[in-house]
Amino acid sequence: MGTFVSLYPGRSAGFALLIFRWSLAEELLFLAYTLHVSIAGWEAWAAIALALALLVGFATQIAAFIYVGVAVFALKAVGGVVGVCIALTGLMAISLALLGPGAFSLDARLYGRREISLDN
Repeated sequence: MGTFVSLYPGRSAGFALLIFRWSLAEELLFLAYTLHVSIAGWEAWAAIALALALLVGFATQIAAFIYVGVAVFALKAVGGVVGVCIALTGLMAISLALLGPGAFSLDARLYGRREISLDN
């Protein structure tokens, strides 16, 4: 007999993860705007690409860990009160990477729910 393991929680937990992904993507778009104004380099475009990945839930865990790197870079460029907000969203990105994208994501559509068989 197989055991059903949900890596992509649905219902209210999936909806909460959807809101969580969207709020981090919004913050990342703000960060991209801030980086674009201060240095106008490839880092701003990378932040936009990561925000889009978070919005649709594609490679969410990888994008969230990369978000942490972008946040560390932005701390050097921005600092101050905005830097504190960026550091807090970096911690939120770590928690998103550990939780996963949820059922309402492209990752869930691509990889879906799997049944793991423990029988030999």
